[in-house]
Amino acid sequence: TLEGVLQLACLVVPAVDAVIGRGVPPTIDDPVLGYRPNPAFPDHDSAGFRNATRPATTDVVIFGDSQTYGHAVSRASAWPSRLADVTGLSVYNMAYSGYGLGQTLALLEEALTLSPRLVIVGLYGGNDLIDTFFMVHDEGKLPELTSSDPAIGEAIARARATGPSLTEPWK
Repeated sequence: TLEGVLQLACLVVPAVDAVIGRGVPPTIDDPVLGYRPNPAFPDHDSAGFRNATRPATTDVVIFGDSQTYGHAVSRASAWPSRLADVTGLSVYNMAYSGYGLGQTLALLEEALTLSPRLVIVGLYGGNDLIDTFFMVHDEGKLPELTSSDPAIGEAIARARATGPSLTEPWK
């Protein structure tokens, strides 16, 4: 009986399905971003971001990582939602866990279709710059950020060969 109730709950309530059912993955593959939030995941809009709906226009678009996304808090408690409450502005949250400056740049054109008056970028100094470096130089994404200057390529190669590990810069 309990199994039947849970199966029915999974069919009716997406959040239950995500937790105990067949499971809706929180992300989907994206050729530029690597991954993007899944629109089918509970509490996400049609573009996959953590908003009640996808608006036609908005006053503010916010980018960032898990801190801006509101990891471990409700959507209403995440700081972009609180900013909307305090200012009365419409705020669209395009943040996601693990996103940094590379994803911000890749998503900027999509964000500008919402005609925001203001774009805010939440920057985490702990890993956003190095993650963008890897996205560009190791994953080959956002080629417009690479330099054709051979001296830059040589400097990167020297840093990789002689400097601290770029995969574990904190060591």
